[in-house]
Parts: sequence; C-alpha cells; structure tokens
Amino acid sequence: MILVSSSAMWLSKNDGHVVIEWFDWELKTKPAFFLLFLIITSFLSYLFFSFLKKILNFPFILKKRIKNKKLQNSQKALFKGIIASSYGNKEEVFKNFSIAKRNLKASSLLLLLELQNSILKKSDKETFTTLTKLLDNDISKPLAIKGLISYANKKKDLELFSNMLNKSLDSKI
Repeated sequence: MILVSSSAMWLSKNDGHVVIEWFDWELKTKPAFFLLFLIITSFLSYLFFSFLKKILNFPFILKKRIKNKKLQNSQKALFKGIIASSYGNKEEVFKNFSIAKRNLKASSLLLLLELQNSILKKSDKETFTTLTKLLDNDISKPLAIKGLISYANKKKDLELFSNMLNKSLDSKI
C-alpha cells in the first residue's frame, strides 16, 4: 500500500510524458495513464488466459469426473453384491457383479463376488478358476483352500485334495 501511494505521489509531482514510437506512429501520454493502461492490460490478459485454460481443461476434468463416478457406482455394486450373496439373492448378485467387474480391477472382494456368482450359477469351471485366483492373495488364501478342498471332495479328486492339504500345511492354515 505504501508503494502504491508513494508511486502515485511521485507521478503527480513529476509530470512528464511517455512517448512510444512504432512504424511512424507516435503515441504520447502521461505516465499515470500509461501505468494504468499496463495494469488493466495485464489484468485482462490474466483473466483471458485463465478462462482459456479452464475451457481447454474442461474435457479432461469432465472425463475424470465420469470415471470417478463409474468407479463409485462399481464399488457400491460390489458391496451390494456381496451383501446380496449373504442372503442368497441370485438376481442381485448377477446384476451387481456385472456392474462391478466393468470398472474395478481384480481385488479380493471382486474375486469373492465372482466366486459367489459362479457358485450361484452352478458353474464348476468358473468356480474352480476363481478359487485358483483367490489362492494368489494372502488374505483370501484360507477361503480358497477350503473351497478347493470341498471342490475336490465333491469331484472325488484325490490329487487336488492332497495338494490343497499340503498347501494348507505349508501356509500354516
């Protein structure tokens, strides 16, 4: 504030002219008006470029918001599907699994919902592949071993049964 008032006093006492020559054009003005013109021009150019930046970034911001909304909807569907599987609602599990698998990466919860989906569909092949995927994750490994042991009992596969028992002993489950 002191700088502005000191500059204004200096410009009022030292009355001079600013002369700008360009291609045989000559512009004469007082220093106060020239400084006022520079300040207004810089402010307007700042507004213009910030507005231009917002316009150019708008598609990227919109794309990011749409992606985040899809991820939120997929996560809600994942939780709804897991809850629906706990009380055996097949239609809700099928619907929510198809929504969740579109946008979510393979996680323990998504694999659990996939397992419940394949069990409710009574698809042995999908159940087996999902259980083997669950073996890769330390959190879901006990569930996968238990599921594969019961799968081996159901199919009367002694080799798979002994492999899973050995794996459970190796993992100290």
